[in-house]
Amino acid sequence: LLKRLAPVDGDAPPSAAAAGLEDASAVCASLLVDAFADVRREAAAAVRFLCSARATVVHLHAERLLLACIGSLRHQHARVRRAALEAAGDVVAAGAPWTCVLENADSLAVLVDDRHQGVRECAAGVFGRWLGVAPQDLDELRSVIVHWLLTLLGDEHEVVRAKALEAIDSAAVLYVGASRSEGMTENSDATDCCAANEAMLITEYAANTNG
Repeated sequence: LLKRLAPVDGDAPPSAAAAGLEDASAVCASLLVDAFADVRREAAAAVRFLCSARATVVHLHAERLLLACIGSLRHQHARVRRAALEAAGDVVAAGAPWTCVLENADSLAVLVDDRHQGVRECAAGVFGRWLGVAPQDLDELRSVIVHWLLTLLGDEHEVVRAKALEAIDSAAVLYVGASRSEGMTENSDATDCCAANEAMLITEYAANTNG
């Protein structure tokens, strides 16, 4: 059904594709609050399909899809929570407004204390991905994501800690590299300051943990 509503980019006229995507987004959003866990999981997989197949225009409906995914992050089944989180990761990468992430920070923060190890491991990967692409001028958002990752660095399971550290390392490489490639701009001082603050937070945490 989704493949018919939202064909892969280039397989349908723009007007038809746009209309189909709107319908497909509405279907996914409604199924993400379904009473059955398996339906929610399939809906999350469908959202990921939309983000891949309709990558050039899915941002038009990304906020609706992101809110629907966030609505499943407190579901009783870990597999649903993880599927919804993975979908949310793709939706944000596809163009959901960062303000929507920040406005729903409380709903996302619960993931760092999720009772299931696999969900926390997934959260580390998703948050690290977001940190690597979040706009450099959104200091509040970046600070929130860094805080989540630092919390996961103290997880009881080594695999979660390793995932969080990997996420921070990857984001740091991308962030510093992007800053250097831009050269000296009017915002370079603020960018360097933001990067330094994030590095200081991570270093301080590591020192306290090792101590």
